[in-house]
Amino acid sequence: MRRLLVALLLSGSLQVAAGHPAHAGTPCVVLDPGHGGIDPGAVADDGVYEKTVNLALARRVRDFLEVADVEVILTREADDYCPRLAERAALAHNEAADLFVSLYANSDRHPSCKGIELFYYPGSREGSTIAGAVKRVIDNRSVLAQCRVKTSCYLVLKKTAMPALLVEAGYLSNAGERSRLLNPAYREELARAVAEGIITYLAWQHLPVRPRYTTFCRANTKQRNGRLQKEG
Repeated sequence: MRRLLVALLLSGSLQVAAGHPAHAGTPCVVLDPGHGGIDPGAVADDGVYEKTVNLALARRVRDFLEVADVEVILTREADDYCPRLAERAALAHNEAADLFVSLYANSDRHPSCKGIELFYYPGSREGSTIAGAVKRVIDNRSVLAQCRVKTSCYLVLKKTAMPALLVEAGYLSNAGERSRLLNPAYREELARAVAEGIITYLAWQHLPVRPRYTTFCRANTKQRNGRLQKEG
């Protein structure tokens, strides 16, 4: 029912969404770097803009996914434009994406707040599944911050017709986490973890991914359904 309501909200895109020829047979993921343009998002005490961190992380996640033959579309390619939230969801719908992942960095008035947070829409079984897949990979990398899974009615989660996840990569308001998020090596590990979680989820959905990733996916599949469909 929610998918139908979303489709109606985004009417005018329905014909495009039906069997998009551009990525027929290829998994399609829309990555959404939060904020952008005149909206910097959180601004750290040292002047770091969240929008810049979000975009840098999204680009690295895209790189890893493309190696696995996943088509990736970014809702923004630069820091000079800020699509409206509804536009971000509509883009994913127009492209008939298999998954929507929004990437943010967090902030709080309490500088002690820290950790990675994964959000999915309340009651979304597939949202819970993708969040669980990403969390498992993050938890297996000791270099990454502690990860928590939560639910939220964020607009980009509410208006997407496909499974959706929102990643809060860490707290810019926490000096330690800000330092890590600005470290390319740390972002590389986080981007790799998010990408591997996505690839695992796509494999669970029996969508084709490059064979070099199937060992990773097959190992994690024991935690869900006991097996993966073998690649042809």
